[in-house]
This record gives sequence, structure tokens and C-alpha cells, in this order.
Amino acid sequence: MNVYFMDNGNICPCLLNITKEADVSTNKAEAKRLLTEKEVANIYGLKLSTLRNWRSVRQGPRFLKLNTKKVMYRQTDIEEYLDSCTQPTVFNTAE
Repeated sequence: MNVYFMDNGNICPCLLNITKEADVSTNKAEAKRLLTEKEVANIYGLKLSTLRNWRSVRQGPRFLKLNTKKVMYRQTDIEEYLDSCTQPTVFNTAE
């Protein structure tokens, strides 16, 4: 059972009923971290408008919508998305 913590150290409210059954003494460092859209933009060098546009057209990394205004991203989802965008290096052998 995964326990998700928000940037302020609190357990994510949308998962609170699930985590009651989990061992809440889980080490925060081992838990998956939730990032705000501003944190994602700053960490990965993206514009907020880019993240918002991706969400509106169902592109980009998976995200959590906790209420009508609060959007969060799992750091692992961001990293998986970036890995999926990796392109192989093409070597020019026609010399």
C-alpha cells in the first residue's frame, strides 16, 4: 500500500480513507512524493501553461485532480513520462 505525502508533509486527503488501513508510520522518504504544478514546472524547466495545455488535451504526464482547483503530480509519473519521451541517438554511418 502506497502512502502519498503532499509537499507540506501531510497525507494526501483524497487517499486518507485508504491510508487508514495502511501502516501510517511509513517513512516519508520511501513514500511517493506529490508535486504541485508549480513545483513540476520549476524542477523540470516547463511553463505552467505547457502543463495546463497538456492536461486539457490529455497529453503529458499523469496527474491527480484532488478538487476543482488542486492538481498534483506523482514524481514517479513525471519521470516515467520523461523516460517515454527519450529518443535514441542516430549515428550517421553514410560517410
